[in-house]
Amino acid sequence: MGGRLDATNVVTPLVGVITNVTMDHEQYLGETLTAVAGEKAGIIKEGVPVVSGVGPDESRAVVEAVALERRAPLFLLGRDFKTERAAGGYWRYLGAGPGAWRLDNLRCGLVGDYQIDNAALALAALERLAGIFPVPEEAIREGLLAVRWPGRLEAFCLSGGQRVECPARGGADPSLRRYLLDGAHNPAGVESLKAALQDDFAYDRLILVWACMADKDVARTLRAVSPLADHIVFTRPESERSATPEALAALLPEGERGKAASAMTVAGALALAGTLAAENDLICVAGSLYLVGAARRILLGELVDA
Repeated sequence: MGGRLDATNVVTPLVGVITNVTMDHEQYLGETLTAVAGEKAGIIKEGVPVVSGVGPDESRAVVEAVALERRAPLFLLGRDFKTERAAGGYWRYLGAGPGAWRLDNLRCGLVGDYQIDNAALALAALERLAGIFPVPEEAIREGLLAVRWPGRLEAFCLSGGQRVECPARGGADPSLRRYLLDGAHNPAGVESLKAALQDDFAYDRLILVWACMADKDVARTLRAVSPLADHIVFTRPESERSATPEALAALLPEGERGKAASAMTVAGALALAGTLAAENDLICVAGSLYLVGAARRILLGELVDA
């Protein structure tokens, strides 16, 4: 967690990566972007290059200052390397410096526009390592397509309780249910989920199964996504930190409370969502990694694919 005091920070790497800086774990990392960025920048080592996607705010100022102090070359997304979107989900990577990489017609196996920026950070790190750890371009292309992240915008279909290939909408299988599992649990993650629901998925109605930890920014995360839902089923994973369904429902704007229901177990919430959904609806399970882990085990019988 964080960076400065993270267990992995005992390693002196060949290159460091700081993706972006948003608010999370405030009780440990601080209550401002400056404080959180200071913890993240704790991974920067003397003379070791750093690749980062920090935005043009106080977090970038912190990362730039620490990199300068430690004489660590800093490569920023949008300044030193960038991506360009193209039609059909393709994109281009443009690297930095003499002999910079230019990779055209790339595709990413992960859903969500923000994953292209994440992939660009990985490519920039590989570019920094090219003289030590060369990776063939074909391997890069195959890797981008093959990468999977269970529980992060993970979409699948079940029919009769069995995983099946998701058909085109408008089929004739009344037992088919479409699911989307997403571990978004802080404001930035939920905004990414909201964008994906609006841009990357097609469905008739959205049934939201939601839980979160009481020590998170509960109201902000819930209110960001709740207007998209036709039904919301609140539940509570087995964690003493979990907010109760009643507390979550009370945070909804008054006009949206009529679409809320509660289930005291994750299994009960999924069962209720299944009865509310039709074949072309989408059941989205989100708000907590604890919830997504429990739901994945119930729905798929596993936490991570073999």
